[in-house]
Amino acid sequence: TATGLALAGVRATTFLSAADLASAQDLLAGAAGRHLPLVVHLANRALGGHATAMGSGHEVCHAIADSGCFLLFATNVQEAVDFTLVARRVAERTLTPGVVIVDGEQTALAIQDVCLPGRDLVTRYLGAADDLIPSPTTAQQLLFGERRRRVPRWHDPDRPVLLGGLQSTASWGLGRAADLVFDRAQLATELDQAFHDLGRLTGRRHHACSTHHTDNADLLLVAQGAAVETAEAAVDHLRSAHRVKAGVVGLRALRPLPADLLAGTLGQTANVLVMERMDSPAAEAPPLLRELRSVLAGSSDPSIPPDCRSVVYGLGGLPLRAADLIQLCTETYKQPLPRVYLGADFGHSDSDYPKRQVILDRLRREYPEIAHQGLLNRSAAPDLRPAGSLSMAVHRISGHTGAEVAIEAAGLLQLLFEGQLRGRPDLSPEPWGSYCVDRLSCAPDTLRDPGDQVPIDLLLLTAEARPENTAALADLQENGLLLLEDAGPGRDLPPGLVSGLRRSRFGLYRIAAFEPPQQAADTGHGHADYLLGAMFGVLLDADLIDTKPRRLLSLHEQLLTHHADGDQALRTSSFQQGLERVHPLDRATLRSDHVESDTDEEEAPLVVRRLHGDGDSYDSLPRFWDQVGVLYHNHESRQLSPDPYLATGAIPQLSSAFRDLSGLRTTLPSLDAGLCDGCGNCWTQCPDGAIGAIAQSPAKILDSLINTQGADALRPMATKLAERINSQCHGDGAQTFAGLLDEAADWLQHKTALPAARAEGLAVAVNKLKQALGELPVVATEPF
Repeated sequence: TATGLALAGVRATTFLSAADLASAQDLLAGAAGRHLPLVVHLANRALGGHATAMGSGHEVCHAIADSGCFLLFATNVQEAVDFTLVARRVAERTLTPGVVIVDGEQTALAIQDVCLPGRDLVTRYLGAADDLIPSPTTAQQLLFGERRRRVPRWHDPDRPVLLGGLQSTASWGLGRAADLVFDRAQLATELDQAFHDLGRLTGRRHHACSTHHTDNADLLLVAQGAAVETAEAAVDHLRSAHRVKAGVVGLRALRPLPADLLAGTLGQTANVLVMERMDSPAAEAPPLLRELRSVLAGSSDPSIPPDCRSVVYGLGGLPLRAADLIQLCTETYKQPLPRVYLGADFGHSDSDYPKRQVILDRLRREYPEIAHQGLLNRSAAPDLRPAGSLSMAVHRISGHTGAEVAIEAAGLLQLLFEGQLRGRPDLSPEPWGSYCVDRLSCAPDTLRDPGDQVPIDLLLLTAEARPENTAALADLQENGLLLLEDAGPGRDLPPGLVSGLRRSRFGLYRIAAFEPPQQAADTGHGHADYLLGAMFGVLLDADLIDTKPRRLLSLHEQLLTHHADGDQALRTSSFQQGLERVHPLDRATLRSDHVESDTDEEEAPLVVRRLHGDGDSYDSLPRFWDQVGVLYHNHESRQLSPDPYLATGAIPQLSSAFRDLSGLRTTLPSLDAGLCDGCGNCWTQCPDGAIGAIAQSPAKILDSLINTQGADALRPMATKLAERINSQCHGDGAQTFAGLLDEAADWLQHKTALPAARAEGLAVAVNKLKQALGELPVVATEPF
């Protein structure tokens, strides 16, 4: 559609994901061959390999590099906006499609401040599509005359021509050569001019290649995308704290590649580390490193070429940590390694789990050369933020309240300080049930993305996000602030968290469970604003922000200007409640309803114990539990390290039994065995790769109902009720458990001649259980 619009002389733009553009490379090449001023926006996402990836990857960027388009790589949201104008300007002057590339969760989905261009600026910079402009090159003068329409109409009923027809090999080859010589020669010049003109209008200076501390550097990091900001912040820390003369070369234009500038900058340094968010397993080096080596080899500089080595980071969204970058630049780069993987510890030798330790020992013996190929610094992250920064994190469970809190906090902080923002959401592969951490940083002055490991000043732990250990709080500064949301009556903190908090020096605050007004149906926004108010109440109490509650309320109302009046009232009231009801928490009042024991071992799920001795092959469920499942269950996934099992991406069946999601379910599936045709869709649609069929005995169902519904009057009679229900479970599929329970209660009352008081208590308790059961079907074809 966008191609057709561009052919008709209409300004056209399309937004595509990496997977979309990977499958449409032929269309992109066709747009370039037809000289269309089309602008494509690409949100990076790693292409699938051993499994489907959620995070950013640069595979598609390099796959389309030779399509005939020019490629601009934005480091942040502001550059993405500015490069939109630059790409349009260059595309329309050179008649070449342009692609504006942004990383996914680091930029495209990130929380950042941005200055949007006004209509007047856009008009002055771009002009109108039907303006007549002087033809910029001799080749265009031959095609269109001395003047042409800014966006040519290749499809013009008044001037009909055939475009894209089948040609002989000789004609096609000569035309391709002419296109490369006559039509693409001015790309670099036009790009530089477009950058210059935009800087003159906005004050923001952009270049095809940026340099940071490169003049006297002994070590250079070459990066593109969001990693440029993180690398620059790390280099500033290296120079001030470690006296390492490091610099950063930030590549903004992948095509046309600024070869002369790169050769001149890189040729002055002995060591160059090329950072790439992808790998090329079957190639000698990843694509950007190959290009830079080619640039240096063709340089006229007679000096000794630098030692260029590959640094692979962020595969599939793997975090880019500042601690890893700093260790890379202080120690690892001195080792003669062709390639280093950041965030991957191949040589990890210690594990708290014996069965995983066996695998690690075997891999270390059989592959001794991998010990130094990965780099994962497990120490605390250095603070790369400028003075006066404030960072917050929201720990939540996907599918529950909390996903909007970081976004709303960013809007409020922007109104409060008018500073700069950097934040990113946590991506979850599942709509519910995954542990997520959203991070947000703000600063009054220049703020660069400090990476995925940021020291946190204020951390919100929502009611659902209750980790058993304190690993989730590792990024919270020693004198930071922790806000706990109450989970409701009878739900205390896990024992591991309680013991960790008692030993910590965090400032502790609590907020009571949210209770929406009865007259208003809360859509989730009220709860989010309640938590938002609590967070800013903590900031006020700790003197981390200098303002008054009344001003916060006024600014929050500004954020709700475009919402309906009823919604505004609920959300304003909820925010004010959170602001007023948060209060400090005394450690002495922390309690847990479990007894913590250092000797207790984690018990494997029942389905794993039944399959004991299933072997260590890739499809073994017990092996999967011992290697992966137990780490996620105990919130210790940071202990994962590369191994052959992870390389397959295989998840054995019945892994859904590893987690108890009963607290998140509102319905239960009903199985009709007669309709099952063995298609396997139920396996592939399940978040954990399989659906585990679970049959519960009447005794267990009754015991669970009695505990959850408070029907203690049934406890003395539960055994007899279960026996009666068990004897009646020969159903035809139409029975419900509630119906069987009602029948069993009637039988018990008449069989044992219960006294009136006990019979009344039995009836009340049974009715309570029946309401909880609803239409739960009984699918047993024979007694349990």
